[in-house]
Amino acid sequence: MHCNRCSQILRQDEQLVHIQDCQPTGPTVLHTVCPACAAEMQGCKYQPVKYPVGTRPPAGVEVCGVCRLAYRHGEQTTLIRLQPEDLEGAPFSQPGMFASCGDCVRLFTPIIFERHRAAGRLTHISQMSEGWLG
Repeated sequence: MHCNRCSQILRQDEQLVHIQDCQPTGPTVLHTVCPACAAEMQGCKYQPVKYPVGTRPPAGVEVCGVCRLAYRHGEQTTLIRLQPEDLEGAPFSQPGMFASCGDCVRLFTPIIFERHRAAGRLTHISQMSEGWLG
């Protein structure tokens, strides 16, 4: 499932939202959008549900080990190893090995690459193996 406004695939714990847009000089328009777009259309800020370590998400919902947000529908996980130095300035506090979502992979790939480059293990980002970032 994806949003008709932003085309983002919904997280496993999200549902599409129907919003009526009443035009003063025209017909009422019904929008079917993700919760983030619905909040934006209503002038609010959307915060997806985070599942802290030790809490159970709803049945059928898988959670990223790094950011603790639900995976998007159909999302493939990537194993990622975070060292304490990778987490400087990040809103996450635990180093370790995690199954992670695409957003966290995009956030941490350059950081992990720099760590490996500084240690002399890699010279180009294409040398990082697919499906595992450590």
